[in-house]
Amino acid sequence: MSPSDQPAAAGPAVHDGLLGCQIWLLDDDKALCRLLEPILNSRGWRPRSFHRPDDLLNALDGGAPDLLVLDQMLPDKSGTHVL
Repeated sequence: MSPSDQPAAAGPAVHDGLLGCQIWLLDDDKALCRLLEPILNSRGWRPRSFHRPDDLLNALDGGAPDLLVLDQMLPDKSGTHVL
């Protein structure tokens, strides 16, 4: 079997040091968050979605994520404002 006949990999490998990292998503698009969460979980990350800026800001009282993904066009505040 030649290399071109082999099935494509499922995606890029994740460095062991990144496994278990918390990734928080702030996006008012709930369908997009439902799509992304299982993908991130399958890579060994721990995603958590927020759909309102105030919910994310309140959650920060309990700690901070390793990575924060912010939507820029939210109804209440921009992602930059939240940052």
